[in-house]
Amino acid sequence: MSFEKILEKRGVAVKIVKIQEFNNNGIIERTESEQIQTKAIIQPLSKEELTYWKDLGFAKAQLKAYFKPDENIEIGDIVEIDDKRYHVKTFENYTAIGINGYKVAILSEEL
Repeated sequence: MSFEKILEKRGVAVKIVKIQEFNNNGIIERTESEQIQTKAIIQPLSKEELTYWKDLGFAKAQLKAYFKPDENIEIGDIVEIDDKRYHVKTFENYTAIGINGYKVAILSEEL
């Protein structure tokens, strides 16, 4: 089954919130510049994955989100799932049999 079919059947509606940071005289201001409605497959990180990401310095990583390869998502963006916000901390290079080229974002809950 193609990734698009899996995304269609098991995908969750999410919103990607693009973040911009402006530095004006040493002051950093974060603003939300745009919101993109899309679908993603969301999974909690396994115990082993939690340990792996913690060892790499991502102690608060909680979820992974699978996106289409052409999805406009970057580190620092916010993914809103069921009215909860999660930061994109990093990406995992991941290829599974039958699902090639998708993006896997590692997410941590926004505090």
